[in-house]
Amino acid sequence: MSQKPTDRDGVQYGTTRIEYAIERTNRRKTIGITVRPDQSVVVAAPKGTRRTRIAEKVRGKSAWIVQQRERNSACQRNASRQFQSGETLLYLGKQYQLKVTVTPTADPVSVLCYQGKFLAQVNSSLGKSERAGVVRKALEAWYRERCTARLDSCIEKHAKQIGVTPVSVQVREMKSRWGSASADGRLRFNWRIVMAPKPLFEYVVAHELCHLRHPSHGRDFWRLLAIAMPDHVSRCLRLEAIGPSLTI
Repeated sequence: MSQKPTDRDGVQYGTTRIEYAIERTNRRKTIGITVRPDQSVVVAAPKGTRRTRIAEKVRGKSAWIVQQRERNSACQRNASRQFQSGETLLYLGKQYQLKVTVTPTADPVSVLCYQGKFLAQVNSSLGKSERAGVVRKALEAWYRERCTARLDSCIEKHAKQIGVTPVSVQVREMKSRWGSASADGRLRFNWRIVMAPKPLFEYVVAHELCHLRHPSHGRDFWRLLAIAMPDHVSRCLRLEAIGPSLTI
């Protein structure tokens, strides 16, 4: 039976300090890392494993740990979100506060982004239980519109550099991807990517445009992407880290 964590340590990952509890056990042959819902990190290691070896393992998994914590935080925020005044939502990497106003003139709900806030007007004929749903739908529609508008200019900029011309561009709901490119030249993007900082938005665009020339992730694809966006690796890692938080 595993012993309860009794030892603690930590490693530095950029500006983030990752503290973890060490659980020694006779039942394991390898080191395992768990990020719990409360954001705590537990490392299960065979008895006798050196602390330096454990620290090395945690350091190597730091990006994954940060990503899991972001995912946990996003799930907790979404579970408690009621789409009421005071809550915040991301747009281009910045937090915008939501302000909901109930009025008899709204038809039945409208959303705009103004002076650092999302302003939502909801028709007073809607019951309180209905408001959260209509505000969420209106916000998603707003994000889709802004994503489409930004894609037009961003694609035009990078397509010339990469030397491709998309046949069509769609903004849609995507569960596990930020974008995709088909063999016939059609691009599809997850509307949530407009919640990310501009450099990450551009990274996804450039990535998919490169796929119009090189469908697979082969050497030629990565060479072309490196020419179009020399810092694509750091952008990709950043997107992996914050990706779970890009949702309403």
